[in-house]
This record gives sequence, C-alpha cells and structure tokens, in this order.
Amino acid sequence: NRIHELYSEQSEIVGNKPKSFKDYDPGYIHIDIKYLPMMPNDKQKRYLLVAIDRATRWVHFKVINDKKASTAAAFLNEVTEKCPVIIKTVLTDKRHPQTNGMVERFNGRISHIVKSTYFPTAQVMIQTLDKYLLLYNQHIIQRNLEHLTPVQSMKKWYAKKPEVFKKKVYNQAGLDI
Repeated sequence: NRIHELYSEQSEIVGNKPKSFKDYDPGYIHIDIKYLPMMPNDKQKRYLLVAIDRATRWVHFKVINDKKASTAAAFLNEVTEKCPVIIKTVLTDKRHPQTNGMVERFNGRISHIVKSTYFPTAQVMIQTLDKYLLLYNQHIIQRNLEHLTPVQSMKKWYAKKPEVFKKKVYNQAGLDI
C-alpha cells in the first residue's frame, strides 16, 4: 500500500523518476472497492471489488454484499484464478487514493454507467456490469495501450514474455447484437 516503497524496492529509476506503469511486466494488480447505489425498494448495500493489471489494463470485478476480510480474501483468490498472468504484487489505496489512480479511473467508468442507466432491480444492474466487463476487456481499445484492448495487450505480452503467464490468453465471443 506504499507506492513509494514499491518504486524504490522494485523499479528502475529513469532520470529522477520511476519508470511508468506501461514499462512494467503484467502481474502488478491494483485493487479497490466501489460503493454501488441502492436499488428502489431494496435495502441491501452492494459494493464492487475491482482488480486491474497495470500493464495490460485487464480487469476483473465482483459485486459483493459486505466488506468483510473473508469476502476480500475470496475475491483475491478469484482474481488469482481468473487472471492469466502470475500475480506478483497487489496494490491498494488504503490511505491515499492517488496510489490507485488507475482503478479509480475505471471506477469512474462504472459510476457513469450506474448514474446514467435505470436499473429496475439489482440483478439487472449486476448483469449490465458483467456485460460491461466483457466489453471492456475484449472490445474497448485504449489509447494508453497503443490502441489495443486489454486482451490484445495481454496477447502481445504473451508473445514477448510467456514466462509471466500461467495460461494462454483467448478472445471470447463477441456481444449479441
């Protein structure tokens, strides 16, 4: 949770500055929690746990109903299982949101979706977010990834450094029209 220590311990210095995120190999995961809006006639609070790889921008998230340590641990195990990359470092913002700017920006995308869309039920909101996750990883190109999608970026890294992966990266089928 202390990014300055991480830079000094695990990164090279280029000039006076640590190298940028895109220069890191996949395996550095940022994790954060986002509070989701309550649905009409629903008293259950919901949260979104989000994990994003800093090199490829691959994202995994899960809607949860509590903020217990056991729930967070289960999420981390799920991320470890689903992520094709060998995870070496996990960063959280604990005290400073600036530490986790990458996941905070992704959470801004989620905020836009939940604020600009009417969801009659929590289940519809969760289904919409799940569809967005597929769309984001497989189909939305990103300028900071040289106009590749996160999955395309992972494939490029796999071709360069297969040793940082534990499984091969595949495209999923396109979205229904």
